Amino acid sequence: MKLADLKRSGEERPVWSAPVADVKGNTHYELSITGPGAAIEEVFAKSDFEIEITPGAPAEEAEAMSKRFLKKHVGDRRFDAPSLDDILTLRDHRPPAATDNLKDAVTVYLRPTEGEGTLWVLWFPVLFVPPATPLLFILPRVWWTWSMVIPYTGNPDLILFRDIPAPPFIADTAFAPGTTVEGVEFVGPALPWAQSHPWHNVFTFTAPTLTDFAMGGHSIPWIA
Repeated sequence: MKLADLKRSGEERPVWSAPVADVKGNTHYELSITGPGAAIEEVFAKSDFEIEITPGAPAEEAEAMSKRFLKKHVGDRRFDAPSLDDILTLRDHRPPAATDNLKDAVTVYLRPTEGEGTLWVLWFPVLFVPPATPLLFILPRVWWTWSMVIPYTGNPDLILFRDIPAPPFIADTAFAPGTTVEGVEFVGPALPWAQSHPWHNVFTFTAPTLTDFAMGGHSIPWIA
């Protein structure tokens, strides 16, 4: 799926949206992307993304299923550890642990339009992330969620929030230098009333970055 496959509506605050099918062929899900129009077209210009939705996936199989999805896209790519010089720069400088311009963020939201309870895994390759435009990726309520950036250039960071994109955050990767592969995760009890909306914030403070982004989570239905 590419940005051109989504239908655009609105001018001042445009929204790109499209129905998404699960592995059984049901299309009662929707992907929406909103934010500054020019920024969205720039961010997703080279991205051919994939969404895999598995309704009724058992909670105990969510981790293994997510690993299989990620392996399909990452393959045998080599991830080098940061150099000594990159590590030593962390002694002297750490960027702020949150971005302050989320009002202008590019926001991506996947939701069910019917039903509940499923495994969600998403792959957004070759995203362009400029310093002035953070990206927010939001899932339905989940008890477990994760995300990672696999950069080609630059230094993208991740912050994970629960329910609203405001402190305190659950996890962040602002310490990781350079093109390090970075990830965040939250695990709660696998109970319907313990779930929350995850907000995965991808951003960079310095030079623009080009990165792959993966995200997943598992929802428990209120009535099994």
